[in-house]
Amino acid sequence: MSEILKNNPTALRACIYYEFLREKNVEEAYKNFCKTVGVDVIDYVDFEYWFYRFYHGNLDLDHERSADPKSLILTDLPMELLNEIVGKLDIQDRFNVRNVSRKFEKVVDKFKSKYDDITIYIGDEEVHFHLDDYYANYEKGENDWFVQFFFECVAFHSNISLSALSAVLTNSKSPIECFCISTGLPETIDIMPKLINTLSKDVSPLFYAKRVELDSLHKDFIIPILSLFKSGVLEHLQLNDVGIDDDTINQLVEMDQFKQLKSFNMSEPLSLSQFKRLSHLSTFEVRMDHVSTEEIIILRDILSQFVNLRSGHISLCSFMKLSEIGTSLGIDYDNSALITYRHRILNSDKSLILNIDRCRVEVSIENN
Repeated sequence: MSEILKNNPTALRACIYYEFLREKNVEEAYKNFCKTVGVDVIDYVDFEYWFYRFYHGNLDLDHERSADPKSLILTDLPMELLNEIVGKLDIQDRFNVRNVSRKFEKVVDKFKSKYDDITIYIGDEEVHFHLDDYYANYEKGENDWFVQFFFECVAFHSNISLSALSAVLTNSKSPIECFCISTGLPETIDIMPKLINTLSKDVSPLFYAKRVELDSLHKDFIIPILSLFKSGVLEHLQLNDVGIDDDTINQLVEMDQFKQLKSFNMSEPLSLSQFKRLSHLSTFEVRMDHVSTEEIIILRDILSQFVNLRSGHISLCSFMKLSEIGTSLGIDYDNSALITYRHRILNSDKSLILNIDRCRVEVSIENN
């Protein structure tokens, strides 16, 4: 019977009219129709069209729909109004609207919104995404892409695909105050390439984040992850427990993203030669293995060349002998457990100030 109705529009519309007479609710009428003749005979939208024609007294079964004036739909509105509509929606509704049509997808993807905090936590088999007050959770699917799953206890769950989330954040050039990616599991070395691919899939892979924090990532993924962020927009980079080596450091300092930083924090020790590559920064917080009496002079001279420097903090893995450090700097040490050293910077009206105790050096710049 279903094949007969597919090939006989008049008979099909007669059946719809019959359901209209039996049932005044279009959804129930459609369910009854599908149960009787099959679910593949007519789409709900087309069924609804004929149902409401009959409802309004238009009983011509041979009516040609092409003769109808085109009815306006939501996506026919001017782009300015669509942008205003999207701007009134919360994150979850914005992504729901994005799935309605290609036109809304473009509107949502281009809509710029400010985000304070985005955090990605990578587990053994899943990824947890925190976007301001909303949460989305993903796990590896059978074909190595990420599919969403939910924790019932989370109040602000968002039904958003990871690649769609990435597309909206990058295409809209939305400013992000802080973007953090962290993991505490060594097994995530297998999941990271898939995450990076998903984040950058089908989009221009540039997140407009002002601050980026990478915690406990494997060193092999620092450069690929950092390349996802817009140079010039990124001002602060923090690396915590990333197991970085000399090769990665050398690659890092050559990246445009790094060269345009204003601030840099890292928990792993730097060598003096690596420390020189921080000369463009205005603030920093780093570690060094040790500073000898000869190296404190080298360190002073390096810092004097930091043209944008405002302040810095150097933690040491081993203690310094302050009496010997004071002698090297040409000042008397008074056994107060603190040395304050002032060094006038050549060809400048500023001075470098070093506050030194046994395990750290605090750096600042003052006007003469």
